[in-house]
Amino acid sequence: MKEERCRDRALRCTLATALGFATALLLWPAVAVPARAEQRAPGEHGRRWSIEWDGTLRGEVAVRTDRPRVLSKERNLIRLRAVAAGPGPLAVTVAVRGFYDAVYDLTDRYPEEVEHALGSEGTLREAFLEWSRGALSIRVGKQQVVWGEAFGRFLTDIVVPKDLREFLLPDFEYIRIPLWMAEGTWTRGDAAIEAVLVPDLRYSLVAPLGADFAPRFEEPATPLIVEPTRKPPRTWRTIESGLRLSWIRSGWEVSALAFSGFDDLPVPFRRIESPPGGGTLVVVMPGPARLTTVGGTVSKGRGRAIYRGELACDFGRWFPARSLTEESGVVRADFLGVIAGVDLALPRRSTLGIQILHQEAIGSSAGRLVGPSGPTVLMLRGLLWEARGRWSAGLEAHFGLDGDSMIRPRVGYRFTDGLQADVGLDLFAGRPESFYGQFDGEDRFYVTISYLFGAASPGAPGGGDSARRPSPR
Repeated sequence: MKEERCRDRALRCTLATALGFATALLLWPAVAVPARAEQRAPGEHGRRWSIEWDGTLRGEVAVRTDRPRVLSKERNLIRLRAVAAGPGPLAVTVAVRGFYDAVYDLTDRYPEEVEHALGSEGTLREAFLEWSRGALSIRVGKQQVVWGEAFGRFLTDIVVPKDLREFLLPDFEYIRIPLWMAEGTWTRGDAAIEAVLVPDLRYSLVAPLGADFAPRFEEPATPLIVEPTRKPPRTWRTIESGLRLSWIRSGWEVSALAFSGFDDLPVPFRRIESPPGGGTLVVVMPGPARLTTVGGTVSKGRGRAIYRGELACDFGRWFPARSLTEESGVVRADFLGVIAGVDLALPRRSTLGIQILHQEAIGSSAGRLVGPSGPTVLMLRGLLWEARGRWSAGLEAHFGLDGDSMIRPRVGYRFTDGLQADVGLDLFAGRPESFYGQFDGEDRFYVTISYLFGAASPGAPGGGDSARRPSPR
């Protein structure tokens, strides 16, 4: 049945996708110009509400380079954001994002569960009220808060969960999942204090079984039953909270942070039963677990280089146990992560970021658990070449101590300030049980066309966001 539907709808979906995106590219420039002009009018007298808006249109096509060499992605995405600022200290921000991926109507390679999870989506990305006066700023509503400054991996970026349905390939702004929360920042000179209260409890998203980037697990040796995932109850006792202090002294930018909440992924608690017919049955009960994280960041510029460091320690994180004799199937241990890196400004407007990540379970129970995949990684990211303000070439590469790797070369061309095309490769290698090697066999070639309009700056494809980020005070 699905095969017949795919054949009937293939041509229609392809034409509709191409026609819709092309029409949007042609029509939006005419609409976006008045929006820029309208932004300036309300601010002339300062007694009216002013509205600024921006958005992104993006088309993404990916083809597998491993067998079977078939289309694996044909996604069309739109993002819209509006910021309304009043004559006083109030401002309101609302942002929405939606996508449709035609590949799930053009092929029958994927199960229904994958089509449901990745075929289309519409989400409210931001909806918050901001009040600012003097040194104090408060945001209440759905938003992102970004504490980490490293690229490639999340270490101190711990406030919001992540959308990992495409592993770590999308922009981090796309990966972060906004939450309903209250956030406040107070600044004095070169120091700042930021506090967050998060009653909205959500897990990170992972791709369902059968998707290209679904996590790979070993086949269980005994019969297995997985119960529905339990979520923490929403009471005042389960509200997540965090505090971040930052300051600048003698050119050093330093921050210290603490966050008390829940693990972003459900912990696979288990029990072992003996069914009436004999044998052993393992029942997995994914559920929430409390987690406290403390850490900090440091950076300093010197000449054409910026030196960076991050540290985070999770106290009481649960890990899968090595032995079936563990009653609950999990072991509790502290988990330490460290990043050291440098960002270099090279000749001809080229840049290169180099960082090393090491993660390790510590404590007396560390030997009884299944440790994290990819504990030590060398990561590189750079703009390697730029010509005439239009052509550019970049590279991001991760090399694990386990011999696994992820390499992502890219070439881009900027047609106008808001319109850019990129072509690139996502390449994985390594053993199946390694962090990057689990996706060896999912290599792909991709083409992306992005158009930014309205008040958005012509930066990286995907446009900006209103996330609260660490920044020099």
